[in-house]
Amino acid sequence: MNFFGNQLLALSTITLCLASIDRYYSTNPNALVRRRSSMKAAKISILIALFASLLLAIPELLYRGIDYTYGTPICTKISPVYNLYLTYFFNPVYVFLPIIVLLVFGILTYGNLKRVHRVNIVFNISNENSRQKKIIIRRKRIDRQFSTILILQILYFSLTTIPICIKIIYSTATKNFIKSDISLAIEGLFSAIAYVVSCAPFSSSFYIYYLFSSSYRQNLKKIIFKLSINMNFKC
Repeated sequence: MNFFGNQLLALSTITLCLASIDRYYSTNPNALVRRRSSMKAAKISILIALFASLLLAIPELLYRGIDYTYGTPICTKISPVYNLYLTYFFNPVYVFLPIIVLLVFGILTYGNLKRVHRVNIVFNISNENSRQKKIIIRRKRIDRQFSTILILQILYFSLTTIPICIKIIYSTATKNFIKSDISLAIEGLFSAIAYVVSCAPFSSSFYIYYLFSSSYRQNLKKIIFKLSINMNFKC
C-alpha cells in the first residue's frame, strides 16, 4: 500500500509540474516555443511521469518489511538507508523541487498571459468572417481560463505544501536531539496535520475548475443532463 501511495502521490505531483511547463510553452508569444506543446510531447511526458514515479516508489519495496518485535506484525522501515533516502533524496525531489518548478513556470506563464492580453484580438482577426472570429475568440478565452486555473492550482499547491516543508526541515534539524514525550506528541500531531494538508491539492482540482471556469461548468451540466436523460430512459 505504501508503494502505491507514494507512486500515486509522486505521479500527481510530476503531472502537475509537467502541465505547468506545457502551459508556459502553449501561451508563449514565440511560435517556435509554442510548437513544443504538442500531442507527441504530452505522450512523452506521460511516460516520463510514470517512469519517474515508479523509480521514486521502488525503495518502499526494498527497505520496508514486517516487524514482529511487539508480537503483532507491523509494516515498518527495516534499513537506516531508507531514512537517508527519505531525508536527502525523496523529500527534496518530492517536496522542494516541485515548488520551485511550479513557481518558476507559474510566473513565466503569468507573464505570457499579460502579454497576450495586450494584443488586440479584433485587430488580429479583422480579415476573418464573423463565425471564425467567434471560434477564435472562444478558443482564446478557454485557453486563458485554463492557464489562469493552472496558476491557481500552482499557488494552492505551494501554500498547502509549506507545512510539510516546515515539518521536514524541523525533523532533519532536530533528529539527533533528545525530545520529551510532549514534544514528540506535538511533533506527531503537526506531522499528521501537515500530511493531510499536503494531500489537499490532489482532491481540489474539480472545485477549482468548477468555480473559475464557465466552460467547465457548462460542459459538466451537459454531461449530468445527458446522464439523467439516459437513466430516465432505462427506468
